Amino acid sequence: MFIPKNTIVIPNLRGMSRDERVYSDPLKYDPSRYLPMPEGKAEPQFSAFWGFGRRICPGRHFAELAIWHALATLEILPPKDERGNVLVPELIVTEGFGSAIAPFKFEVRVRSEKARALIAEIE
Repeated sequence: MFIPKNTIVIPNLRGMSRDERVYSDPLKYDPSRYLPMPEGKAEPQFSAFWGFGRRICPGRHFAELAIWHALATLEILPPKDERGNVLVPELIVTEGFGSAIAPFKFEVRVRSEKARALIAEIE
């Protein structure tokens, strides 16, 4: 297959993540599908956002570990005003070739003293 120069190739991520040959009931929200089952298998995790083939992100394993460390040790919370009232940020999604959530304010807190010690070890 010939792909002309400057062509943007867009993989069908929606189709790949909803393939009934790979995922049982793919339209159902079920995070437990990725947990090991008594038979010792789980459904494969969909991770196409790291790229494909020889263009796949070489730092994807490090990035996933960093994300899990942050989620395990930190709480990401909506900000509070000067009276302590929670300010729910407005969800603004950009439009275009690739959509994203627009920047918003938030607070980050360490989950526990044990988490604080773990973070200190990583630094």
